[in-house]
Amino acid sequence: MKVRNDPPRPGRSLARSAGALALVTAMLLASGTLTPATAQAVTAPRPATRAVRWDAARVSWYGPGFYGRSMAGGGRLTRASMVVAHRYLPFGTRIQFAYRGQTTVAVVQDRGPYVGGREFDLGPGVARRLRFSGVGRVRFRILGR
Repeated sequence: MKVRNDPPRPGRSLARSAGALALVTAMLLASGTLTPATAQAVTAPRPATRAVRWDAARVSWYGPGFYGRSMAGGGRLTRASMVVAHRYLPFGTRIQFAYRGQTTVAVVQDRGPYVGGREFDLGPGVARRLRFSGVGRVRFRILGR
């Protein structure tokens, strides 16, 4: 029998992994190999330590001429929309943006930009929170879904 030490696959549920850990912990406690204090230390959740990398991108924003129009990921664009357009990131991906000391989080809800050399189109709510207008460079990091 070959023992594998691979990390869990993305499809594997967290509950299934937690159940397996609980079973192993109970077996070790019953055999006397593990003390209750050690078991608590072993099974305590650990804070996430994965650092999310900041990157920079050239962006633009879209607004008044697009208010009321449907977005590719659903919904309609409004003045307060905290959304961003990106060519291929999945809809629902959360992205944090930073520009001149201002930061905010937006959700990918549309496709674009359709102008070369730009990575994102910021929705009107995002542009307002960042105090951004026109075309420029911002820092960003992908937070996940």
